[in-house]
Amino acid sequence: MDVESKLSAIIVDDSSLFRAHLTVALENRGFDIIGKAVNGVAGAAMILRLKPTLAILDYEMPIWDGLTAIQAVRAKNNQTRIFVVSATINEERLKSLLAAGADAILTKPIDLGKLEDAIFQYVLSPPVPRRSVAS
Repeated sequence: MDVESKLSAIIVDDSSLFRAHLTVALENRGFDIIGKAVNGVAGAAMILRLKPTLAILDYEMPIWDGLTAIQAVRAKNNQTRIFVVSATINEERLKSLLAAGADAILTKPIDLGKLEDAIFQYVLSPPVPRRSVAS
């Protein structure tokens, strides 16, 4: 079995259109989409239960936002690579997401070239230590 067939992903976003767009983009890059969720609570539970290679979370969602979902996942020592997507990223949000354990932050609308770069850097390359943000 080749490496690509072992790649799995979960998409957590409250927009069905964005989930569909990201599903196609990830499947075209060799990922098996093993779950989709519309809020951070369901997404965090799914990540912890299914342990995908990659999870892509929206920042702004109902019930729990992406930051709260990441904190819940990392509190259980889950090593899934987590990318966060958001239409608006400011310095404070960026620092809090990285400190919580996000591996990459991408802006909406998603640039497929940047998504590919992040997948190569954090998923396909040898393990990279989690980044921390100095205060």
